Amino acid sequence: MSNVSYLSGWNPDLCIQLDTGSNNRVDFNRFLVKHFPTTKQLQQGDLFEDADREGIIIQLKSSLNEKFEEGESHDTLYSVFFHCSKYLRWCDTHNEVAFTQFSLESYMLYQQTRVMQGLIKSSTYKNIHCKISVLFRDYLDLPSEYFNHITIMDSRDIESFEAYTRNDLNQLLPFLRSLFKQTYKQFIEDPDRHINTHRSIATMTFKWKGQTYMLCGGITKMMSAATFLLSYYTDANTSDLLRLKQPNNASTTLGDTWYTMPAFKRRAFKTIQVEVGTHELDIPKYAIHFFDNLLNRLAP
Repeated sequence: MSNVSYLSGWNPDLCIQLDTGSNNRVDFNRFLVKHFPTTKQLQQGDLFEDADREGIIIQLKSSLNEKFEEGESHDTLYSVFFHCSKYLRWCDTHNEVAFTQFSLESYMLYQQTRVMQGLIKSSTYKNIHCKISVLFRDYLDLPSEYFNHITIMDSRDIESFEAYTRNDLNQLLPFLRSLFKQTYKQFIEDPDRHINTHRSIATMTFKWKGQTYMLCGGITKMMSAATFLLSYYTDANTSDLLRLKQPNNASTTLGDTWYTMPAFKRRAFKTIQVEVGTHELDIPKYAIHFFDNLLNRLAP
């Protein structure tokens, strides 16, 4: 049930003008209702949904006053207010109760996913983590255990970059696909021969652009090609996979189609359910053939 309340009066005591280069002000009235309306909208007396967090917002405002009296810079104070507003807007959008461990972990997981999707840099995530931890710890005196399960990205983490140009990949991928396909076929036909023969003796052939090459150590070449292709197809599709719609039982409708299968996580030693919904993700046929061959060999 929607809890819409009329804000009978904007409280000037909850608004502080800061001495910053951009002449910022922090208006805590905006935190008392959902979706962070502007000060002007609040002063006009529009209808808004009560966020039911007045007590903790008053505590936050009092803490900010204390920091102000202790000589904290106005830019720092506004930064805390800004990151708090981002967090609260996310909570309101996802119908999560603010300032709880669950909503904090979910919000930071959302930011971590954005890093993995390439939408923000790890340095941005680190800054968000720092500001939110200051907000929870120094301004609201919430338990530090709230951060026990949140990922920390170190400044030493390097940003990923494209190791190969598209022109390089256009030449390399067809070569490796052909190498794996041919060596795989020969290996499956007579695995004992290729395993037991000394690596200095050629046991495989490879045909490429009209030439036939004798291959020594064919298993090594097959696995090297497989390793590169496995890494490439996994990395190339990660961003697309992360952007797929994620299941949410609370919002699933009868018209939704979800495919579920169990997967065993060895490190956690438990079985989880993997759910994938209908989508338009186009997986290259070369990748499908590669994984079919790989799984066919691994199958009992």
